Amino acid sequence: MNCKILIVFMSLLLLCGCGLAPVPAAHARDYYDDYSDYESDDVVAYFRDDLAPYGEWFRYGSYGWVWRPYDVVRGWRPYTVGHWILTDAGWTWVSDEPWGWAPFHYGRWFYDPFYGWVWLPGRQWAPAWVVWHRGHGWIGWAPLPPWGRWRTGIGIPRDVYVEPAHFCFVEERYIVEPQVARYIAPPERNVTIVHTTQNITNYTVVHNRVINNSVKPAEVERVVGHPVERHRVEQVERAAPRPLHVKRHREGPLPRAKERERAREEAPTVGVPPRERKKATPLAVPTLKHRERVAPPPERHREGPAGRTPHGKRPGPPAPRPTPAEIGKRRGLEPHREAVSNPHGGHPQQRKGSAGYRKPHQGKGKQQ
Repeated sequence: MNCKILIVFMSLLLLCGCGLAPVPAAHARDYYDDYSDYESDDVVAYFRDDLAPYGEWFRYGSYGWVWRPYDVVRGWRPYTVGHWILTDAGWTWVSDEPWGWAPFHYGRWFYDPFYGWVWLPGRQWAPAWVVWHRGHGWIGWAPLPPWGRWRTGIGIPRDVYVEPAHFCFVEERYIVEPQVARYIAPPERNVTIVHTTQNITNYTVVHNRVINNSVKPAEVERVVGHPVERHRVEQVERAAPRPLHVKRHREGPLPRAKERERAREEAPTVGVPPRERKKATPLAVPTLKHRERVAPPPERHREGPAGRTPHGKRPGPPAPRPTPAEIGKRRGLEPHREAVSNPHGGHPQQRKGSAGYRKPHQGKGKQQ
């Protein structure tokens, strides 16, 4: 009996201990296991107006709305124009591009042979959504693709495949350089470097925020030979997380979009009133006077059903042309003629003295 009581007591103790055990940060439930974060129209609405001046929005297959930047140089890759800093969220990417606050901290990047590099919007912020490799004096990163999604209890899996050409590798001593792009190895060497390095990607969630623990700061400081300055990520304007949790409204635009629209309309423009700047000039519609100057096309008789014209009347034979006598009669110019018989035969001739009398021509030997 005492043995059974002891077993029950130990079982209850184990259950209580499991219930009181802290849940690992990587098990946070506010990060999704599917693509619903990418396919939401609300996510696109967060960034649409801010990124429209710098790139093109378009639909891409099952991903829906995606964005690609304008005015990038040939061979451009994400996470190249900027530098790395150490913050309380781990290694954080600070972009030198004016639109870099969004595509390098939210969503995913993928490469298309026709469109080039394309960004898929996402809601969750991170210091940088990249895959990390390190080894043999090299350290590299590559944009995390859409299939590299967050998994509960795991974070970002390390078996996510990334093309070697998408990596940016630098020597470890240059990882904190302000212009790190100057030290990136040529992409032709990436195949060799990828096989000599290891995947060290390690993201966790602490206090509802993604933390990048992929590269240990102590190892970087040992290589560069000096302490690395720490920053608070909220004070880094080009990388700080922004409140994007806006609920959808069934009627009317999103409040944030409405505020941007009002601010854009009230923005001063040289020579154009703010309220009239965005109004499109209506197309000029020709007036009746304009139409009168153009001669109408000749009317054609088109027979409809049952041999009728479009106006519903049967087409008749064309009217005969009037003779000169009828024209003169209509005008009141027809003289009164008296016809007499011609004793010599032929056409009747008119009496002498009547209107329209013509004297016969008398030729030599012939009489007409």
